[in-house]
Amino acid sequence: MDLISSTNPRFNDLRDQLLQESNANPIYSSSFSEYYEEYFNASPSDKLEFVVLNGETPVLLFLLHEFSSTTIEPRTFSYYNLPGLVALNRQCGDEIHDLAIDQVLTQLREVGFLNSLRSVPFEVIFPDLPAQNSKIISKFASESSSAFVFFERVIDLRKSESDLVNDFSKSVKNAIKRDVSEDVTFTFVTQHSPLEVRKNAIRDLKELHFLSSGRSTRSEKTWKLQENQLATGSLAIGLGHQQQKMIHGAMYMLADKSAFYAVSANSREILGTSIAHPFIYKSMLALKFMGIEKLYMGRQHEELSRKLTEKEMNIAKFKSFFGGELVLGIGLSNA
Repeated sequence: MDLISSTNPRFNDLRDQLLQESNANPIYSSSFSEYYEEYFNASPSDKLEFVVLNGETPVLLFLLHEFSSTTIEPRTFSYYNLPGLVALNRQCGDEIHDLAIDQVLTQLREVGFLNSLRSVPFEVIFPDLPAQNSKIISKFASESSSAFVFFERVIDLRKSESDLVNDFSKSVKNAIKRDVSEDVTFTFVTQHSPLEVRKNAIRDLKELHFLSSGRSTRSEKTWKLQENQLATGSLAIGLGHQQQKMIHGAMYMLADKSAFYAVSANSREILGTSIAHPFIYKSMLALKFMGIEKLYMGRQHEELSRKLTEKEMNIAKFKSFFGGELVLGIGLSNA
């Protein structure tokens, strides 16, 4: 077996291939690193990024960064402001996983990382719990102060349209049936859309996001980076208009055959209605047509491990209306 780091020219392709073979959320795709660095305003002082290969097959992905201490914040480990990730190729057996895990543990020990876990805050998730070998969990657990479970809601877009709808809640089904208004239009913007359409989509979504939240929540550069990602195929945007006025926008992060429902904004004029439901359904069909097989809607039932705000609870409830399966994972923390 071979272990390669992110300095290897093959790393990003292998990393993204392994993400597709695991239950890991596509937000960990290499396409979004520059965006995260700008969004979270944080540059790692060291990158612990490894892929373990069995021949030419990527078996395990490890992602975690070290962030230096400042006068305000202590030294930490994370993947930007996200948990670190240990993802396994679910097509490989336990014996192969064991060998891959040994490779990673040896590398982390050699660079002095394991000794740091007891004193440095970190959080690492394992999104393939059913396939997990306990060795790496046991090692990290011995250095951590707490553990938590999480569920990722994943919609299988390989299903037929009728099967997808059958999974929806009653409110979503009713909203789709009522979606017959002639003054309501939907547009799905991808890298293949004309340049002007892409630019307008980013501009309009940014404006709607500002109006719906009442403030600007991130820098102009992040929107420019996402405009570039839209052009290169790492993003897609679903837009809903009523009487030519934009009332819904949703951004989907794309990586190979997976997508993540990342950013959504609705006009304040439709708050309290279910008019956004048909637009999300149409985006799902558009993603399906593109060849996307898995749509990650986000975390569910996080209240089992931590107290959620009312806004977080409402968002989780909304996402649950679209069906899908719950993928169980585990997390370890020393925060």
